[in-house]
Amino acid sequence: MAAYTAWLDYAGVAGFAVGSAIVPRRRQFDFTATLLIACAAALGGGTLRDLLIQQPVFWVVDPGYVVVCLIAAACVWFAGVGSITVGIVTMVESVGIGCFAVVGAAKALNAGTSPIVSVIMGALTATFGGIVSETLAGRNTVLTRREIYVTAALASATIYYLLLSVGVVRWVAASLSATTGMVLRLATLFFGWRMPVPRSRR
Repeated sequence: MAAYTAWLDYAGVAGFAVGSAIVPRRRQFDFTATLLIACAAALGGGTLRDLLIQQPVFWVVDPGYVVVCLIAAACVWFAGVGSITVGIVTMVESVGIGCFAVVGAAKALNAGTSPIVSVIMGALTATFGGIVSETLAGRNTVLTRREIYVTAALASATIYYLLLSVGVVRWVAASLSATTGMVLRLATLFFGWRMPVPRSRR
């Protein structure tokens, strides 16, 4: 993996592991359950992506991802969550969404997929694991809360491809695209932005 996406990948794993470990820790899940939920969030999307594009699963090739995930989740479990709020969780998750969307899109493009498939793989990488982990933790998934989540991932992956297509240097495209996803996700927290729903007709 290129250096410009490797650091994004590790940042995403750490961000999702921390964010997803907070809820089970607060609900007093045991240590093993907390680690499982954190790994599902941090590694689940990338695992499904690699299987779909027929590439070696990233954390099997490089177990360092698992180590980062376990350390991050263990720190949350042992240190406790104190006064950590939903807002802080959203801020941490936003890092993972932006980073993973770019990494997923980049890996899919390198595997020879079409642009639209690469965008879908980017969004899947950034969101699938988080949705699975929320289900395991007994929490309503973000899909039911109208938050800017999948949309942020799609935006990051799309912008990454568009920037590359006009000749922007890869690491610049990756940085700008990841930042876009983070900002859109944080808009849910700071500005209360929500995805629209259809009007009820009677």
